[in-house]
Amino acid sequence: MTTPDPSAIAPHSTAFHRELRRIDLNLLVTLDALLVEGGNVTRAAERLAISQPAASHALARLREALDDPLFVKTGIRMEATPRALALAPQVAACLQQAYGLFQPLPDLDPSRMQADIRLTFPEHIETLLLPSLLERLFHEAPGIQIHARSLPLDRVLDAIDTGEVDLALIASSAESRAWQSREPLFDVGFVLMYDPRQVTLPPRPTLAQLSRLPQLALGYVGSYPSAVDRFFAEHGAPRRQTATAVGVAVVPEMVRRLPIVAILPDLIALDEATRTALVIEPFAPDELSVTVSMVWHRRHEAGALAYVRTVLRELTGEGVHGVLR
Repeated sequence: MTTPDPSAIAPHSTAFHRELRRIDLNLLVTLDALLVEGGNVTRAAERLAISQPAASHALARLREALDDPLFVKTGIRMEATPRALALAPQVAACLQQAYGLFQPLPDLDPSRMQADIRLTFPEHIETLLLPSLLERLFHEAPGIQIHARSLPLDRVLDAIDTGEVDLALIASSAESRAWQSREPLFDVGFVLMYDPRQVTLPPRPTLAQLSRLPQLALGYVGSYPSAVDRFFAEHGAPRRQTATAVGVAVVPEMVRRLPIVAILPDLIALDEATRTALVIEPFAPDELSVTVSMVWHRRHEAGALAYVRTVLRELTGEGVHGVLR
């Protein structure tokens, strides 16, 4: 998404923040009420739902801070001074803007949204979710353009910070950063895949048996240890990785040709011929899974990206396998 360049806005100095912090900005609310009520302290107090002495005290503080009486008695009436009259439109505009900052954003019509959104996710999740996401957006929010790309997991968080991507779906327990938001979507288990003509294994082999065989890993995680790596290590049976594939599409062909095993997310879409030729069985179904989460920078909490997150949340609300129905 195109976002304003923070460097284009001159930052306030430390002295500015410290000086502003010393000023009670609630005094502006009192001044506005006094201006509306023609300097009548009693009516201003009623408008503010405070006591008359509290309103008088606030007026005294305003006079001291602004070095001006602000309101002077003329006969039986109070009249605003030239300084108070000059401040009136500025104070009113300032308070209106401040009030608006604290109001919830209005619901936006998705059909009128215009945005280019850059997503990144592992190949197998892209295969599962991107067609359904694009179909929803085509009908409901045609002005939202999606540009998907694949990044190693160890680059994703930096890419979110720099704006290289707007939203990431990650299948990892790696911690996001304090200024990034994260929302879990669904859990993914794993399957063991091998060709029985290349590898001889008993049904439900042990980790010790698997650790002695060459294994094919996926390159998505980059320099992070994968959930499968950690699972083997925690059980004292480190994996014997002999090859790494960029994506999952090539894995069935590799296990057909080599005496190698692969442990993959159970979201892999396989044709019937592949399922018939290869052994594909659940791997540690009660012990190993990962959570797929959405991660984004907090500067994108609202707008078109919030709508895309809502669509993804709805698509996976009944479990990710429901997307395939």
